Amino acid sequence: MVALFSAGLLMTFAGSAQAAEPPTVPLGVADSFAVLAGSEISDVPTSDIIGAVGLSPAAGSKITGLTCAEVIGTIYAVDATGLPCFVPNADLLTTAKDNLTTAYLEAAGRTPTTTYGADDNQLGGKVLGPGVYSSVMRQLPT
Repeated sequence: MVALFSAGLLMTFAGSAQAAEPPTVPLGVADSFAVLAGSEISDVPTSDIIGAVGLSPAAGSKITGLTCAEVIGTIYAVDATGLPCFVPNADLLTTAKDNLTTAYLEAAGRTPTTTYGADDNQLGGKVLGPGVYSSVMRQLPT
């Protein structure tokens, strides 16, 4: 294998071409959230959530069924209503929701690198690597 480094450019020649992985979608502050919602979070115990949980702009009282013990991370709300373990942080949640919207719009605007047709097995049994995938939904008979 031969590698060439020049002015910040890395080129590798190894007998077979490798497709470049697509850039990751920048999540910003939203990256640390396992659950991030706007109107309510409802849980039927028991869950094991690893990462932050956040709700904005709805009040912390709209997080129902979720216990502090089910979350390995911080549970953020815009206010102090809800369980004692909830941490009020409206500014963080506003930034996270803005970052989430930006990430969604960027991802939605990307051109698919792989498209599955209506007759394909869609996602059944597939292991998908990084990429942009498109799926044509099968029409149900009427």
